[in-house]
Amino acid sequence: MIKKIARLCASWVRCLFIFNYDIIPPSFYGTLAVTSGIVIQKFQTSLAFGTIFTLCLFVFFILTHLYTFSSHAKTVFLLVIILFFSASWRYHTCLHKHENFFDTTKNSTYTVLATIIDKKNHDHPYYTEVSRMRVFFLYKNCLATLLPICPFDIFVYSTQTSLLPGDLITLSSVHFKKPISVSFYQYLMKENIYATVFTSTVHAHLLLRPSFSFYRSYHGMYTHLHETLFAKLNPTTSPYFSLLFLGEKKDMHANFLFQKWGIAHYAARSGLHLTIFIFIWEFLLSIIPIPYFLKQLFLLLLCCVYAFLSKNATSFLRAFVLFLLGKFYATQKITTYFLHLLSVVCCIFLLYNPFLLFCLDFQLSFVLTYALVWISLIHITA
Repeated sequence: MIKKIARLCASWVRCLFIFNYDIIPPSFYGTLAVTSGIVIQKFQTSLAFGTIFTLCLFVFFILTHLYTFSSHAKTVFLLVIILFFSASWRYHTCLHKHENFFDTTKNSTYTVLATIIDKKNHDHPYYTEVSRMRVFFLYKNCLATLLPICPFDIFVYSTQTSLLPGDLITLSSVHFKKPISVSFYQYLMKENIYATVFTSTVHAHLLLRPSFSFYRSYHGMYTHLHETLFAKLNPTTSPYFSLLFLGEKKDMHANFLFQKWGIAHYAARSGLHLTIFIFIWEFLLSIIPIPYFLKQLFLLLLCCVYAFLSKNATSFLRAFVLFLLGKFYATQKITTYFLHLLSVVCCIFLLYNPFLLFCLDFQLSFVLTYALVWISLIHITA
């Protein structure tokens, strides 16, 4: 019995990560199952509906068609059922956490114990700085409240402060309020942000500034990189370099020119920037007489550093994860198809953050890529 279960699990993993059967990989059906599970759960907030629907579908196929399926088709069908239920449960859980947060904290004022993750300047006359903080405890009337979702992240819009990323602080007189705008609330859920706090004067008290902090090191490295590049590059070309390759859109004149020329879509953070970066380094590494494995390893390191030090968007992350999976399959000498890789990446993204499905950047990125893949497949099969 244990051996049969182990063989069944191994076949599921093989269907999901290694495909060489047909033109349409099993992972594509898994993507459809994940998408369907999230959409159905969005319009039917009860988790029981997704469970009952999955079980009814499972029983229907068992009684009608499953006995005629091959072993491979049965494995794919079971994989689809599992992914459908997993996506429904994941969306319901994430949504319940956000809704429960505001139900628990409404009409109350708290003192927050948090760590600053990142901070940047904000172009606003009153709120000149925005910080992302990770909250560990909420204090009300000197009593610590540990929510089930702790720790969670918040945005704090405030005036300029001397606080640095990595600092452990307390914020007093914090009031959490659910956003009125539905689109802004969806944006916060997509970014995994539970609330935003707007305050002209920050009542913050520094508790601890550690000697070493990953967040402070990353912020310092990122700031130093930008300052060094801007000092070495021509003032005319530096905004375009920052816009195209680092994802910074602070220069409004460059954005205006891109819109005027009709190429504003090139300024959006996308896989095109990573493709150009990889193409340049592939060409340079092809000239150097070193082993193929070392070239690929060096290219992987360069792309990881590039992704680490630049602003990331959904389309950029899609291209980056596709690149990593493609290189993994290439080094392991496993034959695969781009449609399979794209489907696996789509499943990973949606299972990690199901709210991405209803965001325009995710829809445009994956739908357009799927369209290009299908056009290519139609051309090849014809």
